[in-house]
Amino acid sequence: MQLFENSDQRDAYTADARVKIVDEKGVVVLDQKAEGPFMLVRLSAGDYRVAASLKGHSLADHAAHVTDGGHAKARFVFPANAG
Repeated sequence: MQLFENSDQRDAYTADARVKIVDEKGVVVLDQKAEGPFMLVRLSAGDYRVAASLKGHSLADHAAHVTDGGHAKARFVFPANAG
């Protein structure tokens, strides 16, 4: 997962975003603050919804499909001055 903030027409790394991952049954499997602009999470194979928020700014969640031994990628870009 990558977390950015739009700054002066470019994307800058951000930290302290809250990340929430929910599985296909609606069970929250992760809800924590990212300590930097990248977050790696080990998940079982399945379908997930990934959401991120930064100081009150929530972004649309992303669908993620994880296969056995595979990976999924999510990129969130917050508006300028969100952090």
